Amino acid sequence: MREWLAILAVAVITIVILALTELRKKRIAPYCDAFALAFCEAAEHVLPRHLAAQSLAYAVNEAGKINVLPLDEQPDALRAVFSQQVDEYAMQRFRVMHDQRINAQKLLTGFNLIDKKYNACLNHCYDLMNLFLSALEDFSVIVEKKDIEDIESFLYKQRHLRTVTLASIITPACREKLDLLQGAAD
Repeated sequence: MREWLAILAVAVITIVILALTELRKKRIAPYCDAFALAFCEAAEHVLPRHLAAQSLAYAVNEAGKINVLPLDEQPDALRAVFSQQVDEYAMQRFRVMHDQRINAQKLLTGFNLIDKKYNACLNHCYDLMNLFLSALEDFSVIVEKKDIEDIESFLYKQRHLRTVTLASIITPACREKLDLLQGAAD
């Protein structure tokens, strides 16, 4: 009899934990969906439809820091991307990302794996967009090899960011919207 009571207690605790996890996911879903849509809309706005994979040209100084070469010494495809300025639409989408990330993070405790996953996804995509938009204004924000890798990730791995990274924290309805947005870009 005691074994059955122990099993029942474990089952009840498990059900409560799963229910609370699902409730938390439902509460943060609107914020994550809005964040993902703003990210994709901004990316669609600042990136060309098709971009040949090329690396930013840079030199490493004696301190081991990256010095990105001037715009006129960059490969042609990247010169076209980085010659644009950040406009109001891109900044408005970035502000939406910022606000939605803050709203979602207010609901995340960071004490469990799900919260850590959500935080990691939100922060990663936010940081990529921030670095890219900052680099459009001034290459001097790129100071280490990881910055180059992050810029290239933003430029060339949009499909992965949308179908894996963001897809892991958004609702199925939002995934469909992102698929439609991606389909329009292809």
